[in-house]
Amino acid sequence: MLLIEFLTELRSAIGDVRLLYVHPVLHVVVIDDEFAGEEDEVRRFLFRKRIKTQKDQLSFIESELQISLLLVTSEEWQGDYSYIRQRSSGNHWLALFDAPMREKWAAEVASSSPDINCRAIHFYGFKGGQARSTVLVALARFLAASGYKVLMVDADLEAPTLSTALDSKSSSISSSLVGVVQGKVPEPLAVDQNSLGGALHLLQARPSINQYDLDYASFVLRMNLDSDLLHRSIENLKKNVAEVYDFVLFDHRTGMATSVLPIVNGWPGSVVINMRADGLSEGQHSVVSSLLAVDRNYPGAFVCFSLDPEKKKGALSAAEFRLKQEMLELMAVAIERGAELHEPLDPDDLDDYFVSWYHDRAFLDSPAPQLEAISVLNAGSLRQLRDILGISAQPQPGLVPREVIKDIYHPRQSPSGALDDGWFLETPDAVRLLQASLPSYYVYGRKGTGKTRLFRELAVRGLARPMHSSVDFPGATLSAQGTLARSLIDLVEEDYEKFWWIILAAELHSAAYDVSASDTLEDWVESSDLDPSRPSYSAQLASQIAGRVVVAIDGIETAVEASKTARFVEALFRFLSAVQNDSIFSEKVRFRLFIRADLPVGLQNIEQQVHGRKLDLRWDEGSIFHYFLAELARSDWFRANFREVCEKIDSLNSEIRLAKLSSEQCETLLLGVFPQKLRRNNLLTMTFLRTYFSDAAGDGDSKASFYPRVFGRFIAEIARIGRERGAGAIDKERVAHGVVHEAFELAARDFINEVKQELNFALELSDSVEANKMIVSDLLQAFAGLLTPFVLDKCVQQIALQMPAQIGSAKIREALRRMKEMGIFEVHPGDATKWRAGRLFKEGLGMKYVRRMAGGAAA
Repeated sequence: MLLIEFLTELRSAIGDVRLLYVHPVLHVVVIDDEFAGEEDEVRRFLFRKRIKTQKDQLSFIESELQISLLLVTSEEWQGDYSYIRQRSSGNHWLALFDAPMREKWAAEVASSSPDINCRAIHFYGFKGGQARSTVLVALARFLAASGYKVLMVDADLEAPTLSTALDSKSSSISSSLVGVVQGKVPEPLAVDQNSLGGALHLLQARPSINQYDLDYASFVLRMNLDSDLLHRSIENLKKNVAEVYDFVLFDHRTGMATSVLPIVNGWPGSVVINMRADGLSEGQHSVVSSLLAVDRNYPGAFVCFSLDPEKKKGALSAAEFRLKQEMLELMAVAIERGAELHEPLDPDDLDDYFVSWYHDRAFLDSPAPQLEAISVLNAGSLRQLRDILGISAQPQPGLVPREVIKDIYHPRQSPSGALDDGWFLETPDAVRLLQASLPSYYVYGRKGTGKTRLFRELAVRGLARPMHSSVDFPGATLSAQGTLARSLIDLVEEDYEKFWWIILAAELHSAAYDVSASDTLEDWVESSDLDPSRPSYSAQLASQIAGRVVVAIDGIETAVEASKTARFVEALFRFLSAVQNDSIFSEKVRFRLFIRADLPVGLQNIEQQVHGRKLDLRWDEGSIFHYFLAELARSDWFRANFREVCEKIDSLNSEIRLAKLSSEQCETLLLGVFPQKLRRNNLLTMTFLRTYFSDAAGDGDSKASFYPRVFGRFIAEIARIGRERGAGAIDKERVAHGVVHEAFELAARDFINEVKQELNFALELSDSVEANKMIVSDLLQAFAGLLTPFVLDKCVQQIALQMPAQIGSAKIREALRRMKEMGIFEVHPGDATKWRAGRLFKEGLGMKYVRRMAGGAAA
């Protein structure tokens, strides 16, 4: 029988069973008040009766498992056996490999951790050669350079190296961990300091003197045998230095060394777990789970070290991807432990917790190089690690609101973005499109990425004529689904190339004779004049123009019903190809087409047509946070309640419009308004903003895209809730945790409602336009409560049960495939047999992530 099997059997029969180790004995403690007043033999008889085991069988089990069985009452456990509870106290790995005991231990550590300003961060690796000490020193330098006071403690008792790496040595016992154990007041060595007030100090493991070798060997032996002494010594260290430093970084021994848990238990904190994708870090679930259970607020992070000098950011090998998936499952459980609502977290939302550490030549010359010498990639990894550990970019008092005031200003928004106000951010993509000399260009983007906002900016700046727009854009020659547009479609009898040629003719006529293009087009439609639909008509007009006409085209997605969209888009691209390649038009006419990336074109030469003229519109993390700050500052509710932050944003107006702020500056401003982390799911707010507002999961920033409209709606919803609740919307001088989640859920649902408007034209579920809209609405509602990731066939079956009978599985399958093309779903990178909803769409559709255990059972 295995020990875990024995414990499971006992718990099913009795309940309160604990596993505790007090050197050199492993105790299995059975707590039951039925034992009250009974002698040991009677207790063992009652116990054997409960578990249906014979006397000789029980003796054999105790001998085989090498355990001491303690049968006690709850009163005895609290009194007579308190010495066992106090001495074990989680200082040994053995008990923590038992999941119920690990949870009890984690709860005890959390309840016993004092609220002090100085945080402990532990660095651990199951094997050597995984850059543990390297990353520790680099992060320590990074934090000190930002103005923090940092103490490094070399707790790798059997192989201490920090003093050598940093070239900081002392023969004084007080400057070592040995001195701490002996009760001396610690005197750490100064390694570095700077003008910002930052300082870097070291507490070495042992005095740097050869004569101390024998004494140190004796010290290590005693620490291995007496874990409680090491535990108490670290508690004393905390009392002596907690008021001096902001952070204490412990460099631990590898594997299941006996020194790790007493130190972690003595000063609980986040654990940074270093590893390599060589297979040697896999299968250590109990060790990793135990370490991540120490700090419920900030469990820690994984740092994966690669020896490949060609490795690039965002590129994961198959082994790295597999390791990341395995570790982030454990991280999700650890974060959930500190959440208010115990809903399972999707590991794909925790991509930031897996930090890559790259091969760096700077470390060939020195084991602890200065920050300026390390690579750009590793500098970025340090920032990522800092953020995940919940450390502000620099130590400073928070920017706080003075009072809670209700605002009366409501930022304007429209479904397409055509009427949205606020700052216009000149991101690299925007700057490129705003060049007057730019040739004809195709701008691809998903819903909510700001295509229409750019379209409007071109028109406002006089850089392009708004030839065709979404339905709610004022001032365009033709608006999708407008009366004039529908009349023109009827006139050309769905010959869509004529549709585009006649609109272009109206623009050229307007430029040639300085008249309204819209009025001209309306006259032609009323007189049923199709002569302007001939390309030669437009060519003649173009030859009369002295300058050049630039036209902008938007609103393609909603111009015609779903069954006609493919033909409509194909005709548009044939029209644009003619304009682009004809000698007259290429000289006199240029266009800017704003179109959704998933729309079907159906032309074989489409890649050749758009080559060198295509822009995939995408908002990366840096751009979206600048937009977020700009939106935040224009809300009167935020201006009233977070005045200092908004005034700071105002002072950085130029930098924000040009997206020139550093990530640290953006984070500092945002955390002056929002809490550092959210209690409901125990996620860092910055991680929440980076992941929950993105469409792609687990692919890293290189593929994930953000939606400005969702951030804008999120801020608007917070302001609305704030007006309704007054002071209840503020918690500890930041936006209340519950308000953040509520506003996000509303913003995500609102985004789905806007996406639905395009799905009405993208999905073919009925020949009737009105019936199609109703069925699309039913389809979106059918996703509520379904699981993600999902097997396509099973999902189709589940949805079919909720849809009208005439909507068969084939149509539903095609609808899901179309939604996948639009970016709502994607193939799961870890399992090609499954699809999943992107982060943002998962929330908007109301789908649920459920963790599955080995064998496929739901957790």
